[in-house]
Amino acid sequence: MAMLVPVTGSFDPNEVNRRRIPPIPKSLATQDPDRFPPVYIFNVGPRRHEFPPSEKGFRYLEACPAGKPYSKPLTLRNIEMEVYDLADGGGNMARLEEEGLDKALALIHSGIGLSLDTPNLEWLGVFVTENETPTAKEIAEAKKKLHTYMRLVRDKGMELVQQGSKVDPIDRAIYNEACVVLGQPSMFGTNESTMGKCVFCYESIIEGAVFCKHCHQRQDSEEGKKLRAAKVSA
Repeated sequence: MAMLVPVTGSFDPNEVNRRRIPPIPKSLATQDPDRFPPVYIFNVGPRRHEFPPSEKGFRYLEACPAGKPYSKPLTLRNIEMEVYDLADGGGNMARLEEEGLDKALALIHSGIGLSLDTPNLEWLGVFVTENETPTAKEIAEAKKKLHTYMRLVRDKGMELVQQGSKVDPIDRAIYNEACVVLGQPSMFGTNESTMGKCVFCYESIIEGAVFCKHCHQRQDSEEGKKLRAAKVSA
């Protein structure tokens, strides 16, 4: 089963301090929210998402907390001034002015159709709005898309089970996740001999699982890789 993989940026955010970056125009440095309403990305799904870096580093959208209708938002300014590498050999950067709404929709790959490996995060419960507090309709529509995707995942898992196919532990976790979202019993049991520890919360998870079922953190994120590397070197 193909996995959704975060897209990396065109430059290392750790290199920003060694680059020549033009200042943000004074007219856009401070955006009056009454004149320039922010744009919000919310999540009703169980996964944490990592987005390409801005000059301040990687951006994250947290998973929807258990018992809550939606996550804390990732907030974008009405007019985003993203930096990019001029590739002139001198370390010079430039700024690209983008509408915040267009930028947010591009970040979640909005508009791409439903499939098991779609990069469109709307099918995972992510949605964009200009409302600081999402409306009931927006939340309901996001959950409807999430459930549609999770039914597709569950059906694929059931097909493999019925065929007697061997299922990778990582994919088992994803099929079980779909069952949990849909309020159904897990498709696969767990074997303690194949359990590992989440690098974030240290709870037991299936060895090789991409997502922690407890804290919903993505184990192969840049942050997760750093934590794992620190643990190995300790």
